[in-house]
Formats: sequence, structure tokens, C-alpha cells
Amino acid sequence: MDYQQGINDEDILWSESQDFGEGFKTVRSASDTLLNLTVFEGHKKIRNGSALVLDTWHKKDHQLWQLSPLCKLWSTLIIKNEC
Repeated sequence: MDYQQGINDEDILWSESQDFGEGFKTVRSASDTLLNLTVFEGHKKIRNGSALVLDTWHKKDHQLWQLSPLCKLWSTLIIKNEC
């Protein structure tokens, strides 16, 4: 999808849920808040390079994220299973 300055495309906007403890929240598609950013657990082990998918809420740690600033311009995502 090409970026077009000045156009708010809900397909590339994200929102956060309430805090589920220790700053962990779900990250959801703004166009469909029933879909959460989820680490695909196809290999049963979450690691660098694991696929990310949008999925409904299953109340699992692989759907909880903590946003923390890396610098003024970037943020990092920390998945709960790795903390």
C-alpha cells in the first residue's frame, strides 16, 4: 500500500486497548478493533522473525504488547512472552 501524505487511511492506523497489567495492551486495527496484532504461534515458540497476523482476542500473552520509546522518532514493541 502506498503512503499518501494527508490522507488518513484506517487500514494502516492502529489503536491500543486498556492496560492488562504492567503496561501490556492489545494493539488493534483502527478499522476493526475486534482484530488484534497477534504473533502467529505456528512453531509453538515465539522468536525473532515470527509472523504477525490480525486475529480475534483469545486472552493470550502472544496478543499483548508493550510500547516503549527507543528514541524520539521510533518506538519498539515488546511481546509479553519475552519479558
